[in-house]
Amino acid sequence: MTPARSAGVSFAELRRIALRQPEVTEGRYYGRPSFFVGGRFFAGYRADIDVLVATIGFEDRDFLVRAKPSVYFITDHYLNYPTVLVSLATASRAEVEAAVGAAREFALSKPAPKRRGRAGRRSTRPRRSR
Repeated sequence: MTPARSAGVSFAELRRIALRQPEVTEGRYYGRPSFFVGGRFFAGYRADIDVLVATIGFEDRDFLVRAKPSVYFITDHYLNYPTVLVSLATASRAEVEAAVGAAREFALSKPAPKRRGRAGRRSTRPRRSR
């Protein structure tokens, strides 16, 4: 159970915000609560540091980190990924909604993930000729 907050956004609120987006499903990615659209990961929750992990693109990430570093930041781990971390302790509901929406749109702009066969291996079925 998550403790109540006087400011910021709780995981329960984050979850409601994400699942209200069209075509969003919930699952786990690297063992963490995560959200997907069209089979693509777009956001997750890191309980260890109480943040939303949102995949939004490098330009948008750099802009947000410069504009409001008390809410948006990255760690060395995410430096080479188009991802921003959103502090749920300091973010407003509107900032979380905007980050979730931007991450969803960014994910939809990417090609659909390739289907894999059993055990995560690429399918061995022959390709159809056109």
